[in-house]
Amino acid sequence: MQKKLDRIRAKLDWGIPLEQLPVIEFGDFQEHARNGKALIAVAGVIHDVSDFIKDHPGGKAMIKSGIGKDATAMFNGGVYNHSNAAHNLLSTMRIGVIRGGCEIEIWKQAQR
Repeated sequence: MQKKLDRIRAKLDWGIPLEQLPVIEFGDFQEHARNGKALIAVAGVIHDVSDFIKDHPGGKAMIKSGIGKDATAMFNGGVYNHSNAAHNLLSTMRIGVIRGGCEIEIWKQAQR
């Protein structure tokens, strides 16, 4: 039984492994989003949600409100606590990792 499950798991798309993703500065992530890429960050990982916007169960407006932002709180209970299946689906959209893991408030204040 376990061997059968392992064969099935091996065929599933779990997304690009985190260690294989490029590291991107938070400012570069925001710049790409301002230039039309549908990118959101969740838990320090950048996701390209462009092909998913039209299918988002919460509606286009909800997912669009997270573009170019750190949507971790929104995704993990601030707006809706997404299911394990939603986390797995999101993992298939990974394109990069933010250097330092997330937007840093102290850096934002220093830029003002």
